[in-house]
This record gives sequence, structure tokens and C-alpha cells, in this order.
Amino acid sequence: MTNTESGESSKLDLPKSNVLGFILEDGDRVYARPSGTEPKIKFYILLQEKTGSLDEKKKKTEKKAAEIESFLRKYCDQIAGN
Repeated sequence: MTNTESGESSKLDLPKSNVLGFILEDGDRVYARPSGTEPKIKFYILLQEKTGSLDEKKKKTEKKAAEIESFLRKYCDQIAGN
């Protein structure tokens, strides 16, 4: 594992798999892996909110998820040449 800010590397003792994981500044995580049955990439977005009521947390995470999804769609379209 490499910290992109400090450049520090450390060894992870995890089973081998085709997964890329990204930890965002606020602790949220995005994982990407190829589908085992279809020619596509699957993304998993894990979000956390520590402040506000349950309804406020839900609204904040829905907004963040939509922003991340939009970014990923644009990036994937750009790579695909669309």
C-alpha cells in the first residue's frame, strides 16, 4: 500500500484479488473490481457521516455518492473515448 501524499509504502497481508481501493481524505472509500461474469468494472462506494441527524446524514451521503458516481462515469467515459 502506498500513501499518495507522503509516498510511504507498507506491506498489506491480504489475500490476492483484482480489487483497487481508494481511501479519500475524509475517510470515505471507493473500491473497483472487474465483474466475474460480465465485461465491466464494478465500483463500491463506502461513505460515512459523523455529524447531524440520521436524515441529515442520509442526505449528505446521498449527495456525496452522486458526486462520486458522476466523477467515475465521466472518467470511465473519457477512458473509453466516449
